[in-house]
Amino acid sequence: MLAYSAPTYTVQENGPVATITIDRFGGLVGTLTVTNQTVVGGTAVAGTDYVSVSNVFTFADGQVSTNFTIQILDTAGANIDRTVFLSLSAAAGVLGSQPNAVLTILDNDSIPNFSVAGYTVVEAPRMNARANRGIGKSDPLDSRRIGAAALPLQD
Repeated sequence: MLAYSAPTYTVQENGPVATITIDRFGGLVGTLTVTNQTVVGGTAVAGTDYVSVSNVFTFADGQVSTNFTIQILDTAGANIDRTVFLSLSAAAGVLGSQPNAVLTILDNDSIPNFSVAGYTVVEAPRMNARANRGIGKSDPLDSRRIGAAALPLQD
């Protein structure tokens, strides 16, 4: 019987490849053939996040496992972790209890994380409104414009 060695695999987005193992168990006599492929349904996009694969493996008499790789494509910018679904197919009675697996591509780009506590805002010193008319916070017209522009941004 043939199956993935684990139900889940992980790889960093800058991979450059994920290595997946197919195991043979329940007898090593004779040859067994299995097809492995990435399948539609995960959150990762073939051609953008990874290179899709479809492989046919023939296990020789006595062979206990084989490995294959999936090329991971490092996308620019922060993303979420993405998933790739993997599937084995073979003749009846050849597949074990783990014919499907999930590869998770862990994002390697950090997303800025801000917290409310710990930030200080210092106002600019008060300016002479007559000498600097039209500039800065002392101009009532500018402060109304700034307030009108900023207030709609708050929920």
